Amino acid sequence: MNISKKNYDTLVRIFGNNDAEGIPREQIHTDCLVKEKDYDNVSALKRVITTNINAIISSCRGFKIGKTGDPGNRANAYRRYSRMYLLCKGRKSSIDILEAYYNSKYCGSSGNDNIKQGSAGNMTNSHRCYYLYIVVR
Repeated sequence: MNISKKNYDTLVRIFGNNDAEGIPREQIHTDCLVKEKDYDNVSALKRVITTNINAIISSCRGFKIGKTGDPGNRANAYRRYSRMYLLCKGRKSSIDILEAYYNSKYCGSSGNDNIKQGSAGNMTNSHRCYYLYIVVR
Protein backbone atom coordinates (compact mmCIF):
# COMPACT_ATOMS: atom_id res chain seq x y z
CA MET A 1 0.00 0.00 0.00
CA ASN A 2 1.36 3.42 -0.96
CA ILE A 3 0.42 6.47 1.08
CA SER A 4 1.42 10.04 0.51
CA LYS A 5 4.27 11.53 2.53
CA LYS A 6 1.82 13.95 4.16
CA ASN A 7 -0.42 11.09 5.32
CA TYR A 8 2.60 9.05 6.41
CA ASP A 9 3.98 11.94 8.47
CA THR A 10 0.57 12.49 10.07
CA LEU A 11 0.30 8.81 11.04
CA VAL A 12 3.82 8.83 12.49
CA ARG A 13 2.97 11.95 14.56
CA ILE A 14 -0.20 10.28 15.89
CA PHE A 15 1.03 6.74 16.47
CA GLY A 16 4.81 7.09 16.47
CA ASN A 17 7.18 4.90 14.50
CA ASN A 18 8.41 2.43 17.14
CA ASP A 19 10.31 0.57 14.41
CA ALA A 20 7.04 -0.87 13.11
CA GLU A 21 8.24 0.02 9.66
CA GLY A 22 11.64 -0.24 8.13
CA ILE A 23 14.20 2.52 7.79
CA PRO A 24 12.74 5.92 8.79
CA ARG A 25 12.79 8.60 6.10
CA GLU A 26 15.21 10.73 8.13
CA GLN A 27 17.71 7.85 7.88
CA ILE A 28 17.83 8.01 4.07
CA HIS A 29 21.13 9.79 3.45
CA THR A 30 22.12 11.64 0.31
CA ASP A 31 25.63 12.77 1.27
CA CYS A 32 27.16 10.02 -0.95
CA LEU A 33 24.76 10.56 -3.85
CA VAL A 34 26.33 11.17 -7.26
CA LYS A 35 24.52 11.76 -10.54
CA GLU A 36 25.31 9.63 -13.53
CA LYS A 37 24.99 12.62 -15.85
CA ASP A 38 27.86 14.43 -14.06
CA TYR A 39 30.43 11.85 -15.23
CA ASP A 40 31.89 11.53 -18.72
CA ASN A 41 32.76 7.86 -18.32
CA VAL A 42 31.62 4.85 -16.34
CA SER A 43 35.08 4.22 -14.87
CA ALA A 44 35.15 7.59 -13.10
CA LEU A 45 31.59 7.06 -11.84
CA LYS A 46 32.46 3.60 -10.49
CA ARG A 47 35.57 4.92 -8.73
CA VAL A 48 33.49 7.45 -6.77
CA ILE A 49 30.73 4.96 -5.94
CA THR A 50 33.27 2.30 -4.88
CA THR A 51 35.05 4.78 -2.60
CA ASN A 52 31.72 5.68 -0.99
CA ILE A 53 30.67 2.04 -0.55
CA ASN A 54 34.01 1.14 1.03
CA ALA A 55 33.72 4.03 3.49
CA ILE A 56 30.15 3.05 4.41
CA ILE A 57 30.79 -0.67 4.91
CA SER A 58 33.97 -0.11 6.94
CA SER A 59 31.88 0.72 10.01
CA CYS A 60 28.74 -1.42 9.72
CA ARG A 61 27.78 -4.94 10.78
CA GLY A 62 26.06 -5.79 7.52
CA PHE A 63 24.89 -4.30 4.25
CA LYS A 64 22.86 -4.87 1.13
CA ILE A 65 23.18 -3.15 -2.24
CA GLY A 66 20.11 -2.57 -4.39
CA LYS A 67 18.22 -0.33 -6.79
CA THR A 68 14.91 1.49 -6.64
CA GLY A 69 12.73 4.08 -8.29
CA ASP A 70 11.26 5.12 -4.92
CA PRO A 71 13.80 5.32 -2.08
CA GLY A 72 11.26 6.17 0.64
CA ASN A 73 9.03 3.24 -0.18
CA ARG A 74 11.98 0.86 -0.59
CA ALA A 75 13.54 1.94 2.72
CA ASN A 76 10.24 1.22 4.44
CA ALA A 77 10.57 -2.45 3.48
CA TYR A 78 13.93 -2.91 5.25
CA ARG A 79 13.24 -3.87 8.85
CA ARG A 80 16.68 -5.39 9.61
CA TYR A 81 18.59 -2.26 8.57
CA SER A 82 19.00 1.13 10.21
CA ARG A 83 20.13 3.46 7.39
CA MET A 84 19.95 3.81 3.62
CA TYR A 85 22.57 5.66 1.59
CA LEU A 86 21.68 6.73 -1.92
CA LEU A 87 24.77 6.17 -4.05
CA CYS A 88 23.85 7.10 -7.61
CA LYS A 89 20.95 8.69 -9.46
CA GLY A 90 20.63 7.81 -13.13
CA ARG A 91 18.83 6.19 -16.00
CA LYS A 92 17.14 2.86 -15.39
CA SER A 93 19.52 0.96 -17.69
CA SER A 94 22.59 2.44 -15.97
CA ILE A 95 21.32 1.69 -12.47
CA ASP A 96 20.52 -1.91 -13.52
CA ILE A 97 24.13 -2.31 -14.74
CA LEU A 98 25.62 -0.67 -11.62
CA GLU A 99 23.57 -2.87 -9.28
CA ALA A 100 24.69 -6.02 -11.10
CA TYR A 101 28.31 -4.82 -11.05
CA TYR A 102 28.35 -4.01 -7.33
CA ASN A 103 26.48 -7.14 -6.28
CA SER A 104 29.10 -9.18 -8.12
CA LYS A 105 32.01 -7.03 -6.87
CA TYR A 106 31.03 -7.37 -3.20
CA CYS A 107 29.82 -10.98 -3.38
CA GLY A 108 31.52 -12.86 -0.56
CA SER A 109 32.52 -9.70 1.31
CA SER A 110 32.14 -9.86 5.06
CA GLY A 111 28.73 -8.56 6.10
CA ASN A 112 27.20 -8.64 2.60
CA ASP A 113 23.58 -9.77 2.87
CA ASN A 114 22.93 -9.89 -0.88
CA ILE A 115 21.95 -13.44 -1.76
CA LYS A 116 22.34 -13.27 -5.54
CA GLN A 117 24.95 -11.82 -7.83
CA GLY A 118 23.77 -9.60 -10.64
CA SER A 119 20.69 -7.44 -10.81
CA ALA A 120 17.37 -8.40 -9.29
CA GLY A 121 13.85 -7.13 -9.78
CA ASN A 122 12.31 -4.51 -12.01
CA MET A 123 12.08 -0.84 -11.07
CA THR A 124 9.13 1.32 -12.02
CA ASN A 125 7.97 4.84 -11.26
CA SER A 126 6.39 7.79 -13.02
CA HIS A 127 9.29 10.27 -12.77
CA ARG A 128 12.05 8.15 -14.39
CA CYS A 129 14.59 8.76 -11.64
CA TYR A 130 16.34 5.63 -10.44
CA TYR A 131 18.82 5.05 -7.65
CA LEU A 132 21.56 2.69 -6.60
CA TYR A 133 21.60 2.39 -2.81
CA ILE A 134 23.15 0.56 0.10
CA VAL A 135 21.36 -0.25 3.35
CA VAL A 136 23.35 -0.99 6.52
CA ARG A 137 22.80 -2.55 9.91
